[in-house]
Amino acid sequence: MATKYDLETRNQLLRWYHQTQSPTSVQRLFQRTYATFQIPSRKYIRQLVEKFNETGSILDRTRSGRPKTHSTPLVKNQVQGAFQRSPTKSIRKASSQLQIPQTTIFRCLHNTLDLHPYKAKFIEKLSPADTATRRTFAQNFLTLLHNDPSLLRSLLFTDESNFYVEAPLNNQNCRHWSSENPHFTVDKSLHSPHVCVWMGICYQGVLGPYFFPATVTGDSYYEMLTHFLFPALRSRRITFKSLTFQQDGATPHCSMRVLSLLSSKFHERVLSRRTNQPWPPRSPDLTPCDYYLWGRLKEQVYRVPLHSLEELQERISECANQLDLAEIQSALDNFEMRLSLLKKHRGGSIEPFL
Repeated sequence: MATKYDLETRNQLLRWYHQTQSPTSVQRLFQRTYATFQIPSRKYIRQLVEKFNETGSILDRTRSGRPKTHSTPLVKNQVQGAFQRSPTKSIRKASSQLQIPQTTIFRCLHNTLDLHPYKAKFIEKLSPADTATRRTFAQNFLTLLHNDPSLLRSLLFTDESNFYVEAPLNNQNCRHWSSENPHFTVDKSLHSPHVCVWMGICYQGVLGPYFFPATVTGDSYYEMLTHFLFPALRSRRITFKSLTFQQDGATPHCSMRVLSLLSSKFHERVLSRRTNQPWPPRSPDLTPCDYYLWGRLKEQVYRVPLHSLEELQERISECANQLDLAEIQSALDNFEMRLSLLKKHRGGSIEPFL
């Protein structure tokens, strides 16, 4: 049984067990008492009780065999110093520099120093002007939400994304376990056929998908609004005055013709570049389409192999219609929390804190 807790904590676990005779009750008591500690598993608690009943002790047994080099003070100090100076250093490089085996360094990092390898998050690069704009937007919009809580449920978020016939390849999930190197490969097209998809989400559900026949331009975006979005809203009896329309600052979205059309329908309730309520640039961490919709939809779409654009479009439409309304509403509710985080971090990226 691996030691995870000190003697005092193990004694407390035993006392609770003898009071309750239930590992689950012990877990609940532990959580209330040690809120910041990792809760022991039921298996650990049972093993601790069995050990005490068999031996009358909860002390670790004296271990035989070769002594562990990774826990010696010298190795610990060397490894700790190396990774304090350079936290992104690889184990291989540290092994070469310190002349210590890689396995010893790995065990020292995990078992002795209790360190864990965290992956970097790739985030949108922001300029000082971007952070100021984002901070101002968060402050102003949180004030609007405070004065009118129903505003959150009126938001219609919209966006476009490219979908490829060939599923995106995730190298981290592409493994072949074998006793020998099979030298296996995966074919990947240089230019897989793709389609640009427009969609919108609001508290009433999903609008779309709409498939652009070619590159999105101001004219094709205008056509989508007049011949697809507006009729779709009317058919679902969603009034223009009940919505606040959001779009990012892409050039086709902000032509005079498009903005004039949006203003005629939604009046001042348009969040976009060049409007009275400018949407902050480079802010995918604020848009439910980016932080929820596209990832969720692509996860569903690429569960089956696709062979043509026609199959891809049918699959996108099918999966879009199957999106759960409660899940969509939860993603939209998350928008207010993200605004609060954005205000707290002065307009900087909030991805690392989610």
